[in-house]
Amino acid sequence: DQNALFTITLPESIVLTSAAGDSMTVSNFSSTPAVNGQLDSSGRQDLNVGATLNVGSFQAFGAYRGIMSTTVEYN
Repeated sequence: DQNALFTITLPESIVLTSAAGDSMTVSNFSSTPAVNGQLDSSGRQDLNVGATLNVGSFQAFGAYRGIMSTTVEYN
């Protein structure tokens, strides 16, 4: 719907894991728009999400994977 209001819910933190079982935490999620937003007159809104990747001092190299759940609820 055009100009609809919505609420965004981001995780507090997530864990990324490598195939070897090493892990890193992603925390301090934030978004633009922040907690609340409004669709534009075309019924669209870009959602940009950022966070902090907590890399250990002896973190193993490699590919890490995880799942980040984000909820957008229309009001």
